[in-house]
Amino acid sequence: MVSYDPKSVGCRLSCWAPLALSLLLLAGCSSDDPPVERVEPASRPSAPPRVDNEPQLVGEGSPGAAVLELWEYLRAGAVPSAAALYDEGVRNATGTDEFAGGLAALQPDLVSRAPKVVKDERVGALRLLTVRGVAKGEPAQEYSYTLRRQGGRWFIVFDTLLSRAISSYVTARTEQTGGKNSGRTAAGAGAGAAERFRSAGVDVVARIGKRAGG
Repeated sequence: MVSYDPKSVGCRLSCWAPLALSLLLLAGCSSDDPPVERVEPASRPSAPPRVDNEPQLVGEGSPGAAVLELWEYLRAGAVPSAAALYDEGVRNATGTDEFAGGLAALQPDLVSRAPKVVKDERVGALRLLTVRGVAKGEPAQEYSYTLRRQGGRWFIVFDTLLSRAISSYVTARTEQTGGKNSGRTAAGAGAGAAERFRSAGVDVVARIGKRAGG
Protein backbone atom coordinates (compact mmCIF):
# COMPACT_ATOMS: atom_id res chain seq x y z
CA MET A 1 0.00 0.00 0.00
CA VAL A 2 1.06 3.60 -0.63
CA SER A 3 -0.10 5.95 2.10
CA TYR A 4 -1.25 9.47 1.25
CA ASP A 5 0.43 11.81 3.70
CA PRO A 6 -1.83 14.88 4.23
CA LYS A 7 1.12 16.91 5.45
CA SER A 8 3.23 16.50 2.33
CA VAL A 9 3.13 19.19 -0.34
CA GLY A 10 5.29 18.59 -2.50
CA CYS A 11 -8.11 3.76 -32.66
CA ARG A 12 -7.54 5.16 -35.43
CA LEU A 13 -8.94 8.54 -36.47
CA SER A 14 -12.45 7.20 -36.89
CA CYS A 15 -12.53 6.13 -33.27
CA TRP A 16 -11.69 9.48 -31.75
CA ALA A 17 -14.82 11.52 -32.40
CA PRO A 18 -16.97 9.19 -30.30
CA LEU A 19 -14.05 8.77 -27.89
CA ALA A 20 -13.98 12.48 -27.11
CA LEU A 21 -17.67 12.44 -26.36
CA SER A 22 -17.40 9.23 -24.35
CA LEU A 23 -14.65 10.60 -22.12
CA LEU A 24 -16.63 13.65 -21.21
CA LEU A 25 -19.79 11.65 -20.64
CA LEU A 26 -17.89 9.23 -18.42
CA ALA A 27 -16.59 12.21 -16.51
CA GLY A 28 -20.15 13.35 -15.81
CA CYS A 29 -19.73 16.78 -17.36
CA SER A 30 -22.99 17.32 -19.21
CA SER A 31 -23.81 21.00 -19.72
CA ASP A 32 -27.33 20.16 -18.53
CA ASP A 33 -26.17 19.31 -15.02
CA PRO A 34 -28.08 21.20 -12.31
CA PRO A 35 -26.40 24.32 -10.91
CA VAL A 36 -23.85 23.61 -8.24
CA GLU A 37 -23.89 25.61 -5.05
CA ARG A 38 -20.94 27.90 -4.51
CA VAL A 39 -18.07 26.57 -2.47
CA GLU A 40 -18.16 27.73 1.15
CA PRO A 41 -15.63 27.19 3.92
CA ALA A 42 -16.21 23.84 5.59
CA SER A 43 -16.93 23.46 9.29
CA ARG A 44 -15.22 20.07 9.46
CA PRO A 45 -11.94 19.53 11.30
CA SER A 46 -9.08 20.42 8.98
CA ALA A 47 -7.24 17.09 9.33
CA PRO A 48 -8.24 14.59 6.61
CA PRO A 49 -8.29 10.87 7.33
CA ARG A 50 -5.36 8.64 6.47
CA VAL A 51 -5.96 6.89 3.14
CA ASP A 52 -3.99 4.00 1.67
CA ASN A 53 -3.69 3.96 -2.11
CA GLU A 54 -2.77 0.87 -4.10
CA PRO A 55 0.87 1.18 -5.28
CA GLN A 56 0.02 0.22 -8.87
CA LEU A 57 -2.42 3.14 -9.10
CA VAL A 58 -0.20 5.89 -7.67
CA GLY A 59 3.36 4.83 -8.45
CA GLU A 60 5.99 7.42 -9.34
CA GLY A 61 5.33 8.98 -12.73
CA SER A 62 1.79 7.61 -12.94
CA PRO A 63 -1.42 9.55 -13.64
CA GLY A 64 -2.53 8.75 -10.09
CA ALA A 65 0.61 10.33 -8.67
CA ALA A 66 -0.15 13.50 -10.63
CA VAL A 67 -3.64 13.66 -9.12
CA LEU A 68 -2.30 13.17 -5.58
CA GLU A 69 0.20 15.96 -6.20
CA LEU A 70 -2.62 18.19 -7.39
CA TRP A 71 -4.59 17.60 -4.18
CA GLU A 72 -1.52 18.36 -2.07
CA TYR A 73 -1.11 21.72 -3.79
CA LEU A 74 -4.81 22.54 -3.55
CA ARG A 75 -4.97 21.72 0.16
CA ALA A 76 -1.99 24.02 0.71
CA GLY A 77 -3.53 26.84 -1.35
CA ALA A 78 -0.67 26.69 -3.88
CA VAL A 79 -2.81 27.69 -6.86
CA PRO A 80 -0.02 28.38 -9.41
CA SER A 81 1.59 25.00 -8.71
CA ALA A 82 -1.77 23.26 -9.00
CA ALA A 83 -2.57 25.06 -12.26
CA ALA A 84 0.75 23.92 -13.76
CA LEU A 85 -0.48 20.31 -13.55
CA TYR A 86 -3.21 21.07 -16.11
CA ASP A 87 -2.82 21.20 -19.88
CA GLU A 88 -1.75 24.71 -20.83
CA GLY A 89 -4.20 24.96 -23.71
CA VAL A 90 -7.08 24.03 -21.42
CA ARG A 91 -6.07 26.69 -18.90
CA ASN A 92 -5.85 29.37 -21.56
CA ALA A 93 -9.14 28.42 -23.23
CA THR A 94 -11.01 28.43 -19.93
CA GLY A 95 -9.71 31.86 -18.89
CA THR A 96 -6.88 32.58 -16.47
CA ASP A 97 -8.99 34.28 -13.80
CA GLU A 98 -11.77 31.71 -13.96
CA PHE A 99 -9.33 28.82 -13.82
CA ALA A 100 -7.37 30.20 -10.87
CA GLY A 101 -10.54 31.21 -9.04
CA GLY A 102 -12.00 27.73 -9.39
CA LEU A 103 -8.82 26.12 -8.06
CA ALA A 104 -8.65 28.50 -5.09
CA ALA A 105 -12.31 27.83 -4.26
CA LEU A 106 -11.55 24.14 -3.75
CA GLN A 107 -9.25 24.59 -0.76
CA PRO A 108 -11.89 24.96 2.02
CA ASP A 109 -13.38 21.57 1.19
CA LEU A 110 -10.22 19.65 0.31
CA VAL A 111 -8.34 20.52 3.51
CA SER A 112 -10.47 17.88 5.25
CA ARG A 113 -10.59 15.33 2.43
CA ALA A 114 -8.02 12.80 1.29
CA PRO A 115 -7.87 11.40 -2.26
CA LYS A 116 -8.09 7.68 -2.97
CA VAL A 117 -7.51 6.60 -6.56
CA VAL A 118 -9.89 3.70 -7.16
CA LYS A 119 -9.65 3.16 -10.93
CA ASP A 120 -7.22 3.94 -13.77
CA GLU A 121 -8.52 3.21 -17.27
CA ARG A 122 -6.61 3.48 -20.55
CA VAL A 123 -8.61 5.16 -23.30
CA GLY A 124 -6.38 5.40 -26.35
CA ALA A 125 -3.44 7.63 -25.43
CA LEU A 126 -5.36 9.06 -22.48
CA ARG A 127 -6.08 7.90 -18.95
CA LEU A 128 -9.39 8.21 -17.13
CA LEU A 129 -9.08 8.09 -13.34
CA THR A 130 -11.81 7.70 -10.76
CA VAL A 131 -10.87 9.37 -7.48
CA ARG A 132 -12.75 9.18 -4.20
CA GLY A 133 -12.56 12.14 -1.81
CA VAL A 134 -12.71 10.74 1.72
CA ALA A 135 -13.63 12.85 4.78
CA LYS A 136 -14.22 11.88 8.39
CA GLY A 137 -17.87 11.24 9.22
CA GLU A 138 -19.14 11.99 5.69
CA PRO A 139 -19.99 9.99 2.59
CA ALA A 140 -17.13 9.82 0.12
CA GLN A 141 -17.40 11.98 -2.99
CA GLU A 142 -16.34 10.61 -6.38
CA TYR A 143 -14.63 12.56 -9.16
CA SER A 144 -13.24 11.80 -12.62
CA TYR A 145 -9.94 13.00 -14.08
CA THR A 146 -8.84 12.77 -17.72
CA LEU A 147 -5.08 13.04 -18.30
CA ARG A 148 -2.68 13.13 -21.24
CA ARG A 149 1.06 12.45 -21.32
CA GLN A 150 3.39 15.09 -22.73
CA GLY A 151 7.12 15.55 -22.33
CA GLY A 152 7.35 12.62 -19.94
CA ARG A 153 4.71 14.07 -17.58
CA TRP A 154 0.99 13.61 -17.07
CA PHE A 155 -1.22 16.68 -17.43
CA ILE A 156 -4.88 16.94 -16.51
CA VAL A 157 -7.19 17.70 -19.42
CA PHE A 158 -10.47 17.73 -17.52
CA ASP A 159 -11.91 16.89 -14.12
CA THR A 160 -15.40 17.05 -12.70
CA LEU A 161 -14.35 18.60 -9.39
CA LEU A 162 -12.78 21.67 -10.96
CA SER A 163 -15.59 21.97 -13.51
CA ARG A 164 -18.11 22.44 -10.71
CA ALA A 165 -15.80 24.78 -8.80
CA ILE A 166 -15.29 27.01 -11.86
CA SER A 167 -19.04 27.23 -12.36
CA SER A 168 -19.61 28.11 -8.71
CA TYR A 169 -16.79 30.66 -8.60
CA VAL A 170 -17.88 32.51 -11.74
CA THR A 171 -21.52 32.47 -10.64
CA ALA A 172 -20.65 33.97 -7.25
CA ARG A 173 -18.34 36.58 -8.79
CA THR A 174 -20.99 37.67 -11.28
CA GLU A 175 -23.64 37.90 -8.56
CA GLN A 176 -21.37 40.21 -6.57
CA THR A 177 -20.73 42.55 -9.49
CA GLY A 178 -23.83 42.15 -11.65
CA GLY A 179 -26.33 44.28 -9.77
CA LYS A 180 -30.04 43.91 -9.24
CA ASN A 181 -30.97 41.32 -11.86
CA SER A 182 -27.77 39.33 -11.87
CA GLY A 183 -29.20 35.94 -10.82
CA ARG A 184 -29.93 34.56 -14.28
CA THR A 185 -26.89 36.28 -15.75
CA ALA A 186 -24.67 34.85 -13.02
CA ALA A 187 -25.91 31.31 -13.56
CA GLY A 188 -25.31 31.65 -17.28
CA ALA A 189 -21.82 33.00 -16.75
CA GLY A 190 -20.97 30.11 -14.46
CA ALA A 191 -22.32 27.54 -16.88
CA GLY A 192 -20.44 29.20 -19.73
CA ALA A 193 -17.13 29.06 -17.90
CA ALA A 194 -17.60 25.37 -17.08
CA GLU A 195 -18.50 24.71 -20.71
CA ARG A 196 -15.28 26.40 -21.90
CA PHE A 197 -13.34 24.10 -19.60
CA ARG A 198 -15.17 21.03 -20.93
CA SER A 199 -14.86 22.09 -24.58
CA ALA A 200 -11.15 22.74 -24.20
CA GLY A 201 -10.73 19.19 -22.93
CA VAL A 202 -12.66 17.81 -25.90
CA ASP A 203 -10.42 19.78 -28.27
CA VAL A 204 -7.29 18.29 -26.71
CA VAL A 205 -8.71 14.78 -27.05
CA ALA A 206 -9.57 15.42 -30.70
CA ARG A 207 -6.05 16.69 -31.49
CA ILE A 208 -4.48 13.64 -29.87
CA GLY A 209 -6.84 11.44 -31.88
CA LYS A 210 -5.86 13.08 -35.15
CA ARG A 211 -2.20 12.45 -34.45
CA ALA A 212 -2.93 8.83 -33.56
CA GLY A 213 -4.93 8.40 -36.72
CA GLY A 214 -2.18 9.89 -38.85
